[in-house]
Amino acid sequence: MLLKSKILALALIVSAGIVLIYSCQKEGGGKNQSNNNNNNNDTTQKAAPAPTVSVTTSPLTVLLPNNCQQSFTITNTGPAGSTLNYTVADDGALSGFLNFSPSAGVLGPGNSVTISVNIKPAFINANPSLVGSSLVLNVYTPKASNLVKVPVPIKVKGISSIAPLFIGTWAGTWTGASQGANNPNQTPPSAPVNGTWTLNLTSIDTVGLTAAGSLTWDGTDVYWTYTYDKNGLIITATPNAFIPNRTIQFDATNTTFSYNTSANGCSQSEIHLTISGFLNQPNPSDAFYGPWFSANFDIGANTVTTAGNGFSTHPYAPVTFATFVSSGTVTGKKQ
Repeated sequence: MLLKSKILALALIVSAGIVLIYSCQKEGGGKNQSNNNNNNNDTTQKAAPAPTVSVTTSPLTVLLPNNCQQSFTITNTGPAGSTLNYTVADDGALSGFLNFSPSAGVLGPGNSVTISVNIKPAFINANPSLVGSSLVLNVYTPKASNLVKVPVPIKVKGISSIAPLFIGTWAGTWTGASQGANNPNQTPPSAPVNGTWTLNLTSIDTVGLTAAGSLTWDGTDVYWTYTYDKNGLIITATPNAFIPNRTIQFDATNTTFSYNTSANGCSQSEIHLTISGFLNQPNPSDAFYGPWFSANFDIGANTVTTAGNGFSTHPYAPVTFATFVSSGTVTGKKQ
């Protein structure tokens, strides 16, 4: 009887062990399955899309000694969610001469950055000169789907290289006022004047800073006639039409030009031309009429503008040859 009891107890212990093992295996199996599911979920996550780079690679030109900043653009044209990392480096065959900023950055989809470039100050007047050099900046975008290195050419030229671009015909209008004589403490009488001009620029001397050509000046100017009282005071001042319609020649004797600088000290496309049309001409005389002509010629914007006074003329009374002064502004463009 005692033997049977021991056998029965042993059987119960073995059964309990089997149940415990099965329970542990079942719980462990659930954990493994959960881990597998997590792994499956990880593998279904999509990688970020690759960026696409676009760089404006038209050659830049820096004119010395003006050394105006030039620029180019880097754009991430990739899909939503893409990130473009870029680096700009001066590591070409001729390197170390360029200032540029920014030199690196990150762009989201559709975003752009403008990179400013010019010559380092130490090399603006270097000897030997950088004029005539071809430099390059490299844009690196290692994760872009299309390009990983884009060269941006930079040409270095002298400011005098733009002078020949101005040769040719320019035309426009002139407008202003003629002022007559006045009595003491009275406002001078004034009358409007206007017309057209055509300038044929045939040569520019980049050493002597002079120019040559012809200026045709048409329109309606004004001279004045008066009536006086017995004390010699002006009673009436009457404007009379004066028709100049003339062509004058200009050359190194009466013409100068300069390379313009803007408010920030830079210009890559503009000269200032001054023609002293009545310089050294006798007064009174027909030649003393002028005009004196002064304007900024911008080949980049194709404009002619004046800063201050653009022209001055000396209309005269045909009988008495009494001279007067008209002045105003000029505007125009290259034809």
